[in-house]
Amino acid sequence: MKEKKPFIHKLARVVCVPLFKLLYRYEINNGNNIPDEGAYIVACNHQSYTDPVLLSIGQRRMIYFMAKEELFKNKFFSALIRSLGAFPVHRGGTGDTQAIGNAQRLLAEGRIMGIFPEGKRSLNGELLKMRAGAVMIAHQCGVPIVPCCITAKGGRVKMFGKVKISYGDPVTCDELGVTSGSGKELREATRLLYDKIAALRERDRF
Repeated sequence: MKEKKPFIHKLARVVCVPLFKLLYRYEINNGNNIPDEGAYIVACNHQSYTDPVLLSIGQRRMIYFMAKEELFKNKFFSALIRSLGAFPVHRGGTGDTQAIGNAQRLLAEGRIMGIFPEGKRSLNGELLKMRAGAVMIAHQCGVPIVPCCITAKGGRVKMFGKVKISYGDPVTCDELGVTSGSGKELREATRLLYDKIAALRERDRF
């Protein structure tokens, strides 16, 4: 069944696509690697607050994101990223548990969940060590992962620079070697996922 997107999401795309094309001169590679139906996790590197927007404008389907609560303090930016599928993560305490529960619910509904495995922005554009959360959720929910990389000219995303947004082929947890979901398996699978994202980055370097 075709996913029904809220009107505000459609409106945000109408505004963001030409605006971001002007500001970031982006190029999308293999955007159709996310199928039209089914639950998927998009695992992407993270260098800029604009990353959720750059990922979303390249897809017909709505991508939902965990985003740190500080990003929702600015009313305009909060409205923008909420319209594109972001929801706040209250870090510390039970916040992560609640965020993971939200992600599992969305995937159970057949949605797409965007996760930045590095957990924070890279200040120099280089890939950081990745956490196992994306692989863990994919294993728990039985959904494939689509590796993705945002590569900017000069290493960092900046206005009027050039940006490439590339999607790899979907990969299952079985293909990543996860069967029991042990900590060792999740760490090794995360390393393999890192390698897939790094390969996209090396291919796309300006």
